[in-house]
Amino acid sequence: MKSFRYFYLLAALMAFLACGDDGEVSQEQDLVTNGGKVLINAVVEPNSLFTRSNPMGEDDAQQGAFNQGDKLAISCGDDAPVIYTMGSDKIWTAGENSLMWSDSGQETVLYKAYYPVGADASFDTFVLPADQSTSENIANADYMTTKTVLLEKAADGVLKLNMHRRTARVIINILGVEEKLGDVKSLNIYSQYSSISSTGAEGPVKPINPYKAEDIYTALVLPGEGSDAEGIFVRIETTSGGTQEVKGIKPVIAGKSYTYNVYVGENNTTISGTTVEDWTTGILGGTLITMKPLDRSKWSVTGKFEEGRWNFWCGKFADAIDGDLHRFWASDWDGPNAKDLPPVLVIDTKKLHLFGKIGIIVRDDLVGQHNYTLKCYVSSDPRSWWKSSYVWKQESDEFWGSFVWEDFGWKEATNWENRENWIPVSEEVTLKSLHNPAIEYIRLNDLTEGHQYFIIEFTDRGARGVIEIAEVYLYGREAAQ
Repeated sequence: MKSFRYFYLLAALMAFLACGDDGEVSQEQDLVTNGGKVLINAVVEPNSLFTRSNPMGEDDAQQGAFNQGDKLAISCGDDAPVIYTMGSDKIWTAGENSLMWSDSGQETVLYKAYYPVGADASFDTFVLPADQSTSENIANADYMTTKTVLLEKAADGVLKLNMHRRTARVIINILGVEEKLGDVKSLNIYSQYSSISSTGAEGPVKPINPYKAEDIYTALVLPGEGSDAEGIFVRIETTSGGTQEVKGIKPVIAGKSYTYNVYVGENNTTISGTTVEDWTTGILGGTLITMKPLDRSKWSVTGKFEEGRWNFWCGKFADAIDGDLHRFWASDWDGPNAKDLPPVLVIDTKKLHLFGKIGIIVRDDLVGQHNYTLKCYVSSDPRSWWKSSYVWKQESDEFWGSFVWEDFGWKEATNWENRENWIPVSEEVTLKSLHNPAIEYIRLNDLTEGHQYFIIEFTDRGARGVIEIAEVYLYGREAAQ
């Protein structure tokens, strides 16, 4: 859908409009006539996709409202633009310099308008402000222009101007920060270009000091095709004194809004969950999820299959959270007769948690063969958990044994087959088979509500054909119970 905003020029001539003695105004508009002057009232259509000059308003009404002191420049033909200012009474006035309505029968006239009004803006040119850290400053970066030809005077005396946005909105949502890095101290969003001329966007890359609302940073940038991988897109300084950068300025189109979820890690900063949409009204919010390792001491683990081995390795579910890097949970072996198609591991954290990331350590042997593919889910459905009354018994003379949970009814008692009420929190990820004790981290997408069960579904068992997980760590914080 094409995005635009409506401005109305309420034009009145004494010859065409009679004013009542009781001072009534025309329908839904404050229409004042004075010697043929064109007086204006700017409103936002209810179905408009645009939010006038309050890009960071707290709700739709605030985002759609003009502010006292807002200025709009309008020109008629080749004449110099006339500046209209909104007063405390919500009426736009231009004093003695007001545009005059053309006499009937004259040639068609080109009307042009632009917003905002200032030294760095005209109908053809605009310099992107570097400081957008306040609501006033980001509003002044909301550059819009339009032009229209008046073919004849409208029957209702209204000249409609469709104002087109010339910038794009970039939103950086900080999902989390590695605990040892502290908090975000400062953040810059980079615009590929710094100005607009009659030929388009141009100029060098420009760092923007964005508007901050809790842990969400917003900047208006100029449209561009994107930069090479070495160009800085986001630069983040943390309270620990470190600096992280996201490379590669993203391509953006005027009138669109782009949201990027960012996780600030110790070794790198990553983007996930990109959203591109028409620039619509809406409330921005967000809460920083501190990436602390969650206490596993009271957790339980279950799944479709566990394979018991000699005492040193064991292979049971509980070995995935026992803190011993030499012991690991083992799935069934790959093949058409595998009892766990696909393997599923379920962790009961006993409380509701906002999970931010997962860390996995694989078996401390057979380097390079633990390239499993997995997908993560969360749930609060009790059917996500199942535990039979069977107690594992390992005889001392056994080399290894296996326990098939299917034999004890998990297919009937759980939602493991249909995944009902499982909420995906990651895409499919293939592990890099980092050498134990290295932890491989996976960022999670769902941080909006708490869940009790964390579920890992393995869709590929890797080069060795069996999954062997030494430790699973979950990061985030406890949610409201």
